[in-house]
Amino acid sequence: IEEVVAGVKKAGRIYSHMEATIYPGIETFLKRIKTMELGVTMPLLLWLYTAEVIEERRMQFVQVLESYLVRRMLCGFGSMSISNFFLEILRKTEPDNADTLLIHNFRQAMSDGRVWPNDRMVHEKLVDNSMHCTVARQKMVMEAVEMHMRSDMAEPLGNTSQLTVEHILPQKWKEKTWPLPPAVEDKEKATEYRNKAVKAIGNLTLTSGKLNASLSNGPWKEKQGTLDKHSSLFLNKVLLKNPPAVWDEAAIWKRSQRLAELVIEIWPGPDKF
Repeated sequence: IEEVVAGVKKAGRIYSHMEATIYPGIETFLKRIKTMELGVTMPLLLWLYTAEVIEERRMQFVQVLESYLVRRMLCGFGSMSISNFFLEILRKTEPDNADTLLIHNFRQAMSDGRVWPNDRMVHEKLVDNSMHCTVARQKMVMEAVEMHMRSDMAEPLGNTSQLTVEHILPQKWKEKTWPLPPAVEDKEKATEYRNKAVKAIGNLTLTSGKLNASLSNGPWKEKQGTLDKHSSLFLNKVLLKNPPAVWDEAAIWKRSQRLAELVIEIWPGPDKF
């Protein structure tokens, strides 16, 4: 009984720290899980951190799990079907090879409800489609890209709670500053195409709340100047290094290509493990 109570106490302490996203070494991962509202991962995590798992294997387990979950979110797969899948994995996973068994099970999951999206799927989804997820999840992805862009010599990113998602081409683009090109013949089709581009990852960046408000629906040249003067984020430094003369659909899709490549690097797919 004493051993059981001690085990329950240990699991409770770990669970409490994970819920508060303060468990040492995986704070960022836990915050991302919370942002994606994926509480179904908790049984796996509790097992991982109560079992006698080698730390190196434990961290690879977390990396694989995060890749699986983020890639599925980006590709539009829901979480309803993976709860039972995770319980199945728990039943046949041993501490001495936890990470390799997880990789094996994720690779073997072929149905849409359980699939681990490969690079092609993620790239196509981000480049050819609008980024259909909550603003909080968009921010999570853009923060990950920002951290990935920063070298070891760069200042720490620090507290990101004041950062907000900014649409470079505004969502309310029909204002005078962002009209459709005069030569457009089919305005209905062009409007539909632009509305899709506005929501693409290539049209998103991060700014402070105050800076976001000042940018608003201003023209591209004005936004360039404001970002250059006030933003220290690498997302914006790279954006302004060789800025296009016109920020339009072509510029957005080109940037989407590059950001999709970075996302694939941040969260490696099935063939990288």
